[in-house]
Amino acid sequence: MEETKKDLNKVLEQTHGMVRRDHYDQAAELLGKVVEEIQNDEEYQDGEDYELHRFREPFEDVLYREIYNPTKELRQVEQPVGEVYLQYANALFELERYDEAKAAIQEAIRWNPTYVKNYFELMEIVKQEGDLEKFFEMTVNAFGIAFIPQDIARCYRNLAYYFLEKQSYDEALNCVVMSMNFDPNAKQGEQLLYFISEVGGRNVPQPSFESLQRYGEQYGFPVGAAPEVVTLAFSYGKRYEAMDNKDGMRYFYGILYNLTGDEEIKAVLDKLDQGPRIIMS
Repeated sequence: MEETKKDLNKVLEQTHGMVRRDHYDQAAELLGKVVEEIQNDEEYQDGEDYELHRFREPFEDVLYREIYNPTKELRQVEQPVGEVYLQYANALFELERYDEAKAAIQEAIRWNPTYVKNYFELMEIVKQEGDLEKFFEMTVNAFGIAFIPQDIARCYRNLAYYFLEKQSYDEALNCVVMSMNFDPNAKQGEQLLYFISEVGGRNVPQPSFESLQRYGEQYGFPVGAAPEVVTLAFSYGKRYEAMDNKDGMRYFYGILYNLTGDEEIKAVLDKLDQGPRIIMS
């Protein structure tokens, strides 16, 4: 197992190549063996007074502490264990082995409960199962841990899909337009706009902030990034500013600016020796 633990990044590189060539069966076979070894290794098991996680970003750690209020010590595993489970779930999904894919993605979520892409993968399984209301509920909840613009855009595209299935074209259009505010280059957004114009015709009103706000209140989703996420990024930015920690300021204020475009935050970032950035752990 020692060699496997050292090679998890290489395993992911290898399986990514398989996936690019649509060799999902090969990827699933390889990852399944690695997963079995991980599950049998005591070093990957929680202890009585600590729990193991694989946070990809510092902000994921912050979100976990704020949302779950853990009572045990948190220990960060260096190896990309959660990513292995995520890739395994993806390969199983493509092979239409949905029950196994769901079990794998739930393990990925256990390793990183605040990595929103884990939930996106689970949502695709839920969508495949035809549970539209569960899909909607999970999408609304995902806003609470989405702090990268492209991920917020995907949340809105998921909402648009839900509303399209309900033939609620006005709501769908509003969500697509909002998604493109966060990810203007996403081809999926353009495809959804075209589809809405085809099926909804000219009877779909032009979206506005007021209409989106109305739908957000009606259906329970945020208009823009979740307020809790914005507040957390701001408070941690302030905390690091008080410590005169420029790296912390860049990171948390960078997240905040990417989500809000706030000019006052941009002015703070401009005074630093580098601009906003996302640091991958």
